[in-house]
Amino acid sequence: MPIQPGWPRSWPALRRALAAATFAAAAVLAQEPEVAAPFAERVEVEVVNVDVVVTDRDGRRVTDLGRDDFELRVDGHPVAIEYFGVPSLTARPSVPAPPAAPGLEPQTVAPLLPPAEAPTVPALLVIFVDQSALERRVRRDTLAELREFVAARGDDERVMVAAFEDHLRLFAAPTSDGAEIETALAALEALPSHAGTVRAERTRLEHEVREFGRAAPLVRSVNDAEGFESNQMRVARRQETENTRIKAEIELFAEQELDRQSRSVRAMSEIVAALGALPGRKAAVLATAGFSSQPGSFLLRFLARKREYDSSLSSIPKVQRLEELGMRLNFDFEELVEIAQNARVAFYTVAAPPEPPSPNSAEFESAGRDQALPPPRDFTTVDQASSVTRLAAATGGKLFLLGPDLDAKLGEVRDDTGAVYSLGFTTGAAAGDKDHSIEVAVLRPGLEVRHRESFRRRSAEERQEEALMAAATLGETANGAGLRLEQGTPAPAEKGETARLVPIALRIPIASLALAAVGPLHQGRIRVWIGVHAGNGLVTTDAGTPIEIAIPDGDFERALSEVWVHRTELRLEPGRHRVAALVADEGAGTFATVAMEIEIGEL
Repeated sequence: MPIQPGWPRSWPALRRALAAATFAAAAVLAQEPEVAAPFAERVEVEVVNVDVVVTDRDGRRVTDLGRDDFELRVDGHPVAIEYFGVPSLTARPSVPAPPAAPGLEPQTVAPLLPPAEAPTVPALLVIFVDQSALERRVRRDTLAELREFVAARGDDERVMVAAFEDHLRLFAAPTSDGAEIETALAALEALPSHAGTVRAERTRLEHEVREFGRAAPLVRSVNDAEGFESNQMRVARRQETENTRIKAEIELFAEQELDRQSRSVRAMSEIVAALGALPGRKAAVLATAGFSSQPGSFLLRFLARKREYDSSLSSIPKVQRLEELGMRLNFDFEELVEIAQNARVAFYTVAAPPEPPSPNSAEFESAGRDQALPPPRDFTTVDQASSVTRLAAATGGKLFLLGPDLDAKLGEVRDDTGAVYSLGFTTGAAAGDKDHSIEVAVLRPGLEVRHRESFRRRSAEERQEEALMAAATLGETANGAGLRLEQGTPAPAEKGETARLVPIALRIPIASLALAAVGPLHQGRIRVWIGVHAGNGLVTTDAGTPIEIAIPDGDFERALSEVWVHRTELRLEPGRHRVAALVADEGAGTFATVAMEIEIGEL
């Protein structure tokens, strides 16, 4: 589903229709003895926590610094460190600072969020593999190293395993169960690799370009001027037809690659958005080949060189559709970087080292037989490497190259987790919805810092999207309202199909809602979203259902002990699924989430 008008920062994948479900929603009042507490209070003043890792010149982590050793700037202006969390290795508690100086930020609308987290927040490691981009050998070696790394985890460390194949796949929600983690990694390893097919197609296209124009001419007679002219025309027509065909195939290849990359980036954004609903810093290990917004540029430039359209190395034939898709990919990638920073997710990217150039590559003076000009340089690998480097640097993580010692290098992820300082400051509505740059300096000489580059206040809609994804994908809920999900009896599958229609009831306590007296009625408005984490790992959400509630004054006191029941039906395949619901009280500006596991059997 496309981005909604007026929501330039929302994530398209979080707004797509729930493809696996058919909705036939209804809402009714029902008796309920329990009276739930109100939803969580609205918070208009936030604490922004900046996670900082400090190292010396030799890369060793420094954990003995105090609040006065740091200087924090936002948009270039000094900001008071109001909350200070020390590394868990030092075993000292987080200490709030004295109140900020008057005028720093308005603090009059709501209580502050909790201060920078104490070291008791469980460590969370996210493993995400871009299944569509890694070649079989690289993926095999990477997973082997990741298994060794995960096997050395601490007892209290939770691990989450996810991947992108042709869509988002979640193999294990955050868990400390070693057997469950091993099962998830084994399932990931068993998936087929499609990256070899992509590389084979690119190699075929490069071979076609190198051999361009080598078709034997139809020679009639070198002494026949008319025949020679006719032969030249035939060769020109043949080459033009060949050029059109190859160019169309390159454009199709590039379009498919750009689409695959954008879907992969959006899948990561879904996972990262869900992690934003969890407290503390999260470490994500990403195995990928990287991202390039111009996957067909080398081949198009090479073909242009062979046709002698332009002898310059910088000429790239313009293809509007590819330019649009490339811009879309860049936008999606920058949005991922932004979402990761706001969710406090530090990316540790794992990439294969660059391969040495082959004799037929652009680095050698060979554009095919009988060719005077060399091919242009191929900058695709440069684009891919710069993308993963940027993702790591912008989020406070690191870049690792695949090798036999990768599991040892990955030990730095845990070293960072134990050495993180948390610098907290408050921000209010005056910050708006724009990005704000973050700079951290250490006053002790000779030290270096790593931290996220920016923050942005998230809108209510974005917080709701994060919370729904966290409930569906991770089972992490915030249910202060006493919501309940109930499953009805699945209907038999239709002939020739395996999916079954499953009734779902969401029970919403009336006492938890903000209902205003309007004439003879108490009225309110809520919106209900449903999300499903299917047994095959696919995560989908719907577009939300608005519900108007109007209760006559004479029935209001009785209604406070009852529930509003929202009913819907989901079409689900046999297997185990997690169904989640989010209820947003639009009058109060608050929301709550609930989730349940269901098992759909086969008939």
